[in-house]
Amino acid sequence: MSDDSSSGKQPRTRERLGMLLREDGNVLSVASVARILGTGSEKAAKSLARWCNQGWLSRIKRGVYVLVPIEAMGTQQTIEEAWVIIPDLFGPA
Repeated sequence: MSDDSSSGKQPRTRERLGMLLREDGNVLSVASVARILGTGSEKAAKSLARWCNQGWLSRIKRGVYVLVPIEAMGTQQTIEEAWVIIPDLFGPA
């Protein structure tokens, strides 16, 4: 997996995130990203952390991330449908 940190890589970052979200839904985990991209957990975790630092994702707990809505970028970030993260935060009830 290459580094998507330069501005020329933003379309590739959006494409990758779009693919991950289509495959895994609204909540991304290190394990699911590693599985979908066919990479190791360490590499997946680094990608998720980098995308979080770039503002594409928001970390909701260790190893679990959600997409930051485009309209929220540069402002206070909120999760539009917070109920979708409950299973990832608290596990099965």
